[in-house]
Amino acid sequence: ICPHHFIYDWSQMYDENGLLWKMNPPLREPDSRNKIFQYLKDGKINWIETDHAPHSLEEKTGKAMDKGGKPMYMSGIPGIAWWPMFEEFLRRNEFTDRQIEQLTYSNVVERFGVDIQRSQRKTKDRRSDYPFDPYKKMAKELGWSSSHKSF
Repeated sequence: ICPHHFIYDWSQMYDENGLLWKMNPPLREPDSRNKIFQYLKDGKINWIETDHAPHSLEEKTGKAMDKGGKPMYMSGIPGIAWWPMFEEFLRRNEFTDRQIEQLTYSNVVERFGVDIQRSQRKTKDRRSDYPFDPYKKMAKELGWSSSHKSF
């Protein structure tokens, strides 16, 4: 599951910049979002990932053209730069550090049999590298500023 599917629902698309929330699979109704989050809490979802899609505003809003001269309306939102906030969101929703570690690392390593060591490096805040902040609302709820420079 991607974080945006358990944090947000389709009401995001009714905002002024709703087209920015176009993605596949799409955001669902609030009840589905709540069920997804409950499945995550209950251990019925094995890991969290991101379908990181760092499109430009032009690509998202139809101002960029494809090779045939037709406007593009690209799907997806960026996610990697917000990963520390996703983990904080989980902590604030009573996930243990062990559960977060399993959902964001060890379950994937075990499932795919990869030999990747978890990095203990500090993560640099790269949110400002992207043309829009899809998690501005979540940052506000968590008390994170948009000018936060490091995690």
